[in-house]
Amino acid sequence: MTSKKHYILTVILTAVFLISSLLGISTLSGAKAETKTTKAQIAFIIDDCYGDNDVYGTEDFINAFDTYGYKLGLAVITSWSASGNGFSPTALRNAFGNGHEILSHTVNHENKWVGTNIYSQAQAIDEAVKSYEYLTSYGLEVSGFVTPFTSTDTNLLTALKTNATYKEIYGTCTDSSRDNKDIIPRKWLNKNGTQNSSVTNSVETIKAEIDQLITSGGKGVYFTHKKDEWDVSYFNEVLAYLKQKSDEIEVVTPRELVSSTK
Repeated sequence: MTSKKHYILTVILTAVFLISSLLGISTLSGAKAETKTTKAQIAFIIDDCYGDNDVYGTEDFINAFDTYGYKLGLAVITSWSASGNGFSPTALRNAFGNGHEILSHTVNHENKWVGTNIYSQAQAIDEAVKSYEYLTSYGLEVSGFVTPFTSTDTNLLTALKTNATYKEIYGTCTDSSRDNKDIIPRKWLNKNGTQNSSVTNSVETIKAEIDQLITSGGKGVYFTHKKDEWDVSYFNEVLAYLKQKSDEIEVVTPRELVSSTK
């Protein structure tokens, strides 16, 4: 009798184990087994944020992202915004209200972040802080800082990183450097440029690069300035492709991408 009970118990336990294995349930912890994978991420920045939409297309770019339910980063030159040559405070507030990210891109965007005639640390901090103050005065949350002319000057970046105003958001600083761990590398979307490690010049190329990010579980940041560099129709095609691949890659804001990197 004991042997028969043992046999029945063995059969039941075997059945439970087989069913649990098929369902992916651990018979030891009762928890469902999970396979952890790294999902690729991609972010986009509109650099400089020019004001005249008919000429430059900043609003059209934003509308394209809104159509697909995606968000981007707007790197604002604040003196341009104040003078009317750049994206206006009202337009920035509208974009921010729709979930797009506001990034500081200095006050004047002078060519003094690279080369021999370079800013002092105090001047760089002044540009950064005044830009921040202008944007926040309109009720905008500043999510990060984008260096002009893809600057990676160690002295200036150190100054920004240690300044109280920018200390918490410095990690969103993006440029073409691939060596500084505090900086997210970015590629320029420019149909007129020569394809290389810093420039993507066609829709087919960025699709291939998206596929590479998916394969590697990597992260990528892309930027453009205006529609004569990257047509709105190009963005629509790229965003449609990303929507098709949404199970494999996320479209996130620059700050979200940086936060997931740290």
